Amino acid sequence: MTSIRASNRIKYPSWLFITIKRAIDLTTEANILKDCYCILWLEDQEFKSKTVFQTNSPIFNETFRFGVLNPEIPVKIDFYDFESFTNDHRFGFIEVSYSDLEDGKSYEKIYKLQGSDSNSAMVHVVITKAIFDSSLFQDNVNLSPQTKRNDIIDRIHIINEAHQVIPNIETQQKEQQIKVDSSEKNIEKNIEKNEIEEKNYSTIEIPQNLMKSSENQPIELEFVYGYKATNSRNNLHFTSSGEIIYFAAAIPIIYNLKTKTQKFFYGHSSEIICNAIHPSRQIFATGDSSEKPLLCVWGIGNSRPISYFSPPHDSGIYAVTFSKDGTLLASVGLDDNHTICIWDWENNKLICSKSGHPNKVLCLECDPKNNSKFVTCGISHIRSWELSNDNLSFIEGSFGDKEIPMLLSLAVSKNNEACVGTPTGEILVWDMKNNQLTNSFRAHTGPCIVIRYTSDESFLLSGGKDGKVVLWDSKTKERKQTISSIVGGPIRAVDYYQGKIITGSAKHIIWETDLSTGNSTKILISHSNEVWGLASHPKKQEFVTACDDRSVQSWDAINHKPLSTKRINGQARYVNYSPDGELLGIGLRDGELLVVRSDNYRQVSNRKDMTTRIVYMKFSLNLQNLVIAYEDGSIDLYVSYRRSFTFHIPLPKDGMISVIDFSKDQKKIQVLTNFEKRFFFDLETNQMITTDTVSGLEEPQTWEINDCLIPQNLSGFTSIDQYKISSQRLLIAYTDNTKSFTLIDSISGNIKKFDIQGHSSNVVNVKFLHPSKLISIGGEDHCIFQWKILN
Repeated sequence: MTSIRASNRIKYPSWLFITIKRAIDLTTEANILKDCYCILWLEDQEFKSKTVFQTNSPIFNETFRFGVLNPEIPVKIDFYDFESFTNDHRFGFIEVSYSDLEDGKSYEKIYKLQGSDSNSAMVHVVITKAIFDSSLFQDNVNLSPQTKRNDIIDRIHIINEAHQVIPNIETQQKEQQIKVDSSEKNIEKNIEKNEIEEKNYSTIEIPQNLMKSSENQPIELEFVYGYKATNSRNNLHFTSSGEIIYFAAAIPIIYNLKTKTQKFFYGHSSEIICNAIHPSRQIFATGDSSEKPLLCVWGIGNSRPISYFSPPHDSGIYAVTFSKDGTLLASVGLDDNHTICIWDWENNKLICSKSGHPNKVLCLECDPKNNSKFVTCGISHIRSWELSNDNLSFIEGSFGDKEIPMLLSLAVSKNNEACVGTPTGEILVWDMKNNQLTNSFRAHTGPCIVIRYTSDESFLLSGGKDGKVVLWDSKTKERKQTISSIVGGPIRAVDYYQGKIITGSAKHIIWETDLSTGNSTKILISHSNEVWGLASHPKKQEFVTACDDRSVQSWDAINHKPLSTKRINGQARYVNYSPDGELLGIGLRDGELLVVRSDNYRQVSNRKDMTTRIVYMKFSLNLQNLVIAYEDGSIDLYVSYRRSFTFHIPLPKDGMISVIDFSKDQKKIQVLTNFEKRFFFDLETNQMITTDTVSGLEEPQTWEINDCLIPQNLSGFTSIDQYKISSQRLLIAYTDNTKSFTLIDSISGNIKKFDIQGHSSNVVNVKFLHPSKLISIGGEDHCIFQWKILN
């Protein structure tokens, strides 16, 4: 992973950026592939690159930043072969000198590897020197999430301004003479050739501290049960290989329809609200909704950004599109001016920006015939834009005597036609060349939400609030085929590729239709409202979630699909299985308690003794007792589903009951709050007891499970769960009202903490699922993340 990392807290007079592009022929044995990495040294500063597996010519494309005090001291870079069971083998080293390099300047060079058994081993390096304020790159671990986010974006601006810190190879070759001998020039040609063949579109790579993947963490993301269908449209795309691209929470996702597996892209930390596919269908772009939004361009074959921007769009990026040949990228923001930006994304350059319209801009599409033209539309307007001499100009659209309505959707054809969808279900055809309305026809009952041409423009696709997808002859506008939603709900996205249509529903469901047979198949099902309740089955690879859409859903964690759904008469906020997995307790927002059989949801008990939200519940191991905790600190004990008694715990502000344990003799309970406060109650006397009056309360063997025993100084959490992997290793996961959750990995008392990211709203619950999985839910982002425990 590319990393521009902070050095020590010293105000260096200048900074050195070193990009390791690629190494060639790092081998000591013929035909044996290696696992290559490098370590960079400058005085007391040390960095380690990623490991590139199974190759003798690794492509790193990784950047490191050093503070420079004495420019006479070179940077030493050692290259190694990673070995799992023996010491790593050293290939050799290079020394990078930069004493003659001026601030703000760059050069590119091919180095011959010293101390190597291979005479042909070479390393391709780019070096940039710049003056910076070191305080901008100091560690920001103590900052708030929003301050940290703003700090990161500020860093991006500074890096961009430093003469394009990591210059594009082709640009550098034009601007500077690369001094290499004849053998090195041949190596350079091979590098360029291979980069083209491998479609490596990398320019400036994203800083590592903005990349929140699970790399070097004890868990990795395995599957996301989620799809963004609210406040976003036309966000489903086929890739050139027939996979589909979409996003959920802060994660762009590629779903393989054949293997039913997902691939994830890490870079955003706020909710993604738009994306676009490159004409090659091998690259895509995403934009998020933060106050200082991030726009990323991705290569489908690489899970890291190949280009990124921080546009002048306050509050988010609403739409993005590539130009006809894919060299330009246009974006429109949610700022007051609905600013339109045109980017040279391959060189990380903003070409120009201009106010889009006083009214909200809802759609942005390229002209498939002219690389410099774009079309926008939205609330009572449509405009045709043209880029000329790095400036944007527009033609205000006119529908003649007809008032321009709200335009919800847009598709542009090669014959100068722009089709737009209206709230009344009509599709209007605007002649861009003559600036006039030429046709209109009824497409849907209710709003026409999405429109899209097929790649060859043989069909026009439309999707409406009526839940129908319609195929139209693009020339005659004759209706060819109508596909009704198999799940109901408005259509939010549609795409066509090789005889198949992929569709996204406002119910957060994706399905595929084969036009040759007319058969439709559900691809992904997810919740359509806030998800709050979560429980893992004690014996099966299953878990259950409770949602504000008045449903409780069980899931198959192996095949990544829903198993069954229980519709209820309220918003469920807490769920938990009995120890044998046969029963399921459901706690509602209004204090109602349901107990059902987990296999068929047949009701066993229904009680409502309180009117505040249920925040916790637990069955005893003998299934005779059930304890319920409420938002106000009240606790109910039920014996054989009959209310036995109620007691109350005084909670501080933001306090809540997090964990309850039964004693093995069923005569006592212990209660843990989120601020590390523990209480003990005698169930025979209905009285609070203390360690001063009753012995053994602190002993683990007193309790059935002892979930209340947590590490010291751990407080402020909103949910917590533990998983004992072995007698020597314990995992603890907890949430704390942030978009991430914390994972504590304790091995023989050695504790490590990891910040796990991906959700775009506060993570509200985490649960381990035996034997090697963890589930997290994001509340307002409607998403369920399934993680795999490594090692």
